[in-house]
Amino acid sequence: MARKLRIQFPGALYHLLSRGDRREAIVRDDVDRARFIETLSEACGKTGWKVLAFSLLSDHFHMLLTTPKPNLVEGMKWFLGTYTARFNRRHRTCGHLFSGRYKSQMIDPGFPGGVAGAADYIHLNAARAGLVVPGQPLQAFGWSSYPEYLRPAVARPVWLDTAPVFRDAGLADDVAGRNKFRDRTEERRTSGTDELWQAWRSGWCVGGEGFRKKLLEQLHEGTEPGSQAGVVWRASVEEHAEKLIARELAARGWSEAELATMLKTDPGKLAIARQIRKETTLPLTWIAARLHMGSRNTLRNALASGAGASAAASRGVFAPRKADPSGVFSKPATSPLPSSPRPAAAPTPRPAAPLPPSPEAADPGGFTVEPGWD
Repeated sequence: MARKLRIQFPGALYHLLSRGDRREAIVRDDVDRARFIETLSEACGKTGWKVLAFSLLSDHFHMLLTTPKPNLVEGMKWFLGTYTARFNRRHRTCGHLFSGRYKSQMIDPGFPGGVAGAADYIHLNAARAGLVVPGQPLQAFGWSSYPEYLRPAVARPVWLDTAPVFRDAGLADDVAGRNKFRDRTEERRTSGTDELWQAWRSGWCVGGEGFRKKLLEQLHEGTEPGSQAGVVWRASVEEHAEKLIARELAARGWSEAELATMLKTDPGKLAIARQIRKETTLPLTWIAARLHMGSRNTLRNALASGAGASAAASRGVFAPRKADPSGVFSKPATSPLPSSPRPAAAPTPRPAAPLPPSPEAADPGGFTVEPGWD
């Protein structure tokens, strides 16, 4: 059977779901959970995505996100592949972590109640799974975006965009509005029925009939699978990287000829490589070849040897909020990572897995249809 196509266009809004392979865990502890959020943050920085809501459970996750550029396929390829590689390295295992293709559901941003309804469905996922018991506030589950909605905007991660949800719910993002949002969500927690949530559990599109027909027309007239869309994305991100390299060489007073004769792991080269990794998702193979740094393994090891401090700092980008049964938040830790991670049981040694190639930062524009990597 042919795979369903991925619809991509600037400003598209998606409800995404992905489960663990054989419904096994995709996170084993809070270290994994923090790493998942960290990787999502990196993906948003590389692709321009804005996450409206998310919920991370032990064996699956839900996300509501918008793509200012048409890059869902390439972005998810990088995100899922990178997190899988990091999970496998930590637990000394190998193979698939996620089960088959992720589910993507198109959401009509102009459909009344559609955006807020999708966020409700995602935020209440923990309650439906029994992770929040009756009488306990929903924000007691810290690994979703819901607690962030109850905090001031300046305290939220930069990649979390709450404005569309508040707007669709008819609420202001102030103290009164956030309290109403909390009460509204708790009310839906007790009154929600399977019929209410059915729209988010099946189907490829949630919205008005006009939105659905427009998507179908664009599918019929748009780019066919196997087109040059992927080539355009790769060319655009390579162009961005070349501009970055030219800027760095000029700042350091280096020529291309000098770059080629320097040590493979020259600190200046490593700094440029880190910047390329930060601003793009080009694979290590491309970066190593372009900067004359030997093999991808040489570059990977050099980057890893100096990555500890920066990685530890970056993991503080999201600290889940915990609440006692009365609903009062405890003071968050400076980092969500425990000091002594629990060792994985019965590890299976394996070579380090490579990080996957990735999405581009530039925007070719237009509506595209991709068969998808996943």
